[in-house]
Amino acid sequence: MQKQKSPPVLILVCGYLGTGKTTTARKLARLLQIPRASIDEILLRVFSKLSNFKKDQPFNKDEIAANYRIFELLADYLLSASSSLILDGSFATRRQRDRLIMIAKRRHAKSFILQVSCPDKIARERAIKRFRLGQGVGWNAHLAYKRRFEPIKGNFFSVDTSRPVSSQLLSFIKKNRLNQKQHAAHRR
Repeated sequence: MQKQKSPPVLILVCGYLGTGKTTTARKLARLLQIPRASIDEILLRVFSKLSNFKKDQPFNKDEIAANYRIFELLADYLLSASSSLILDGSFATRRQRDRLIMIAKRRHAKSFILQVSCPDKIARERAIKRFRLGQGVGWNAHLAYKRRFEPIKGNFFSVDTSRPVSSQLLSFIKKNRLNQKQHAAHRR
């Protein structure tokens, strides 16, 4: 009897700036052995100079729109090829999340939302440090995104990066019956 192939998976890693989304997404990608795309990495490749370069403010609306359109195209393409994907961004609006979840449904893929958080004190320290090192935006941008963030409706899994992340990710993987072998096979 031939074993049925599991559907591809789309995982949205979302949350405020400085909460540890990218670190969490990288760890999850390693655990599941699937590709990951990040808003920061995409925007740096698409735009020669970002509107918030050396400024403690969020990306502008055009940059955000371009990134989420790229996320949609990438998800549609990979899921149609039965390849799983992790997307790392703030996903501050329901519309941003819903459009990607609809793509997953259309491509018969499972979709999950991981909301990454940590106490404000930790996020503030991370954001200030990152901004001082020239590695991204700072605390003011975090606060701006936090004000814009629309609550997630429905099922989602929370990861608190002030606690050990790997054990939380393993719990997410186990709870949702995801495993490395299933998703590594999609890459072939």
